[in-house]
Amino acid sequence: INLACGASHVDFRDYILGTAIGMAPGIIAMTAMGGSLRALLLEPSASSWLIVGGAVAFWLALGITAQVVVSRLRRQQRRG
Repeated sequence: INLACGASHVDFRDYILGTAIGMAPGIIAMTAMGGSLRALLLEPSASSWLIVGGAVAFWLALGITAQVVVSRLRRQQRRG
């Protein structure tokens, strides 16, 4: 992607902004998940298990939903 952006003369500011926007959700999720896992390992409790389980379920649901949306958009694009 870096090579393609350089070859297509993407403005540096736009490239950095797009990179930051694209990476932010993953960084936030990993930070939240890391804190929850640490709490789970140091002081296991029902609430810690629920938080970690909820985060995993949310992440999976988000991924599956994105996959479904992209598949539908591709099918619509092929039809017309």
